[in-house]
Amino acid sequence: MKTTYKNNYHPLIILLYTSGMLSEQSIKQIPRTTRYNWRKFKYDNYHGYEWAQPYINDFDDIKEVFQSMFTARAIRTILKARRGYYNMLGEFSHHKNLMNMQANSIVTSVEEMAQFSGVTVKKACQFYGISKDWYYTKKRKSFVH
Repeated sequence: MKTTYKNNYHPLIILLYTSGMLSEQSIKQIPRTTRYNWRKFKYDNYHGYEWAQPYINDFDDIKEVFQSMFTARAIRTILKARRGYYNMLGEFSHHKNLMNMQANSIVTSVEEMAQFSGVTVKKACQFYGISKDWYYTKKRKSFVH
C-alpha cells in the first residue's frame, strides 16, 4: 500500500500564488488540484476578512513595487539608509541634544515626506525614529520663536 502525504503550505505561499508572485518553477511544484482549490477559494466569505482588507490592499502595493525591479531596489536602498541612520543616531551619547539641535530640520523633513509621499505624519515620524508627540512639540516650539 502506497501512502501519500498532503503538503501543508505556508499561508504566505497561498497569498503569493493567488497574487501571481510565485515563479513558474515554484508553481510547477504545487499539485494541480491544490492550485485549482486555491484559485476557487473565496477569501471574502470568511470571518475577519474586513480586518485583513487593509493589509490585502497594502500587499497589492507591495506586489506592484516588486514587479518593478528599479522601484524595489530604490525602496530597499531607502530602508537600508534609514536603518543605518537610525542605528547611528542611537549610538551617539548626546543623541537627545543632537535631535534637539536639529529639530527644525527633522520637523521640516517629516512634513515634506508626509506631503510628498502621501503617508501620515505618524508614519513619517516612524521613518525618522521619532515619536509623533516629539514632532508636534518641536513643531509648536518652532512657530513660537
